[in-house]
Amino acid sequence: MIRNVIAVHRLPCSELQGLTSDLAANHILDAGEDMHIQVPAKLSYNSKVVNNVTLWDTKLVFRTCPEPDVVGHYAYRLQLANSTVIVLGSSERPYPVTTSSTSINDNLSDSQLNEITVSFTDNRKPL
Repeated sequence: MIRNVIAVHRLPCSELQGLTSDLAANHILDAGEDMHIQVPAKLSYNSKVVNNVTLWDTKLVFRTCPEPDVVGHYAYRLQLANSTVIVLGSSERPYPVTTSSTSINDNLSDSQLNEITVSFTDNRKPL
């Protein structure tokens, strides 16, 4: 089964107030920003137990040409190649943390794309 991330959309977390996870996924797709990623993006997650609560650390890394605004709290909708949809974030804390990295390479054959990393920790398993 292929589980590559083939599409990423995002929307400010404040616009998801009162929506369930399924409704949030549709709202992000309809009203959110398409991130125009280099396919596939990398998604990884792992679990840890803190005070008898299982927490899931999720990390999404993708490359994109336009440098997105990383200020503020955004929820992300991920589309996998097998049609699975994953939502990272909601209108409530904890929020995903987004960082951007830009490299100016000395070799013309190296990638000039911006690398975006989204980190998210929650008590719900991402898949």
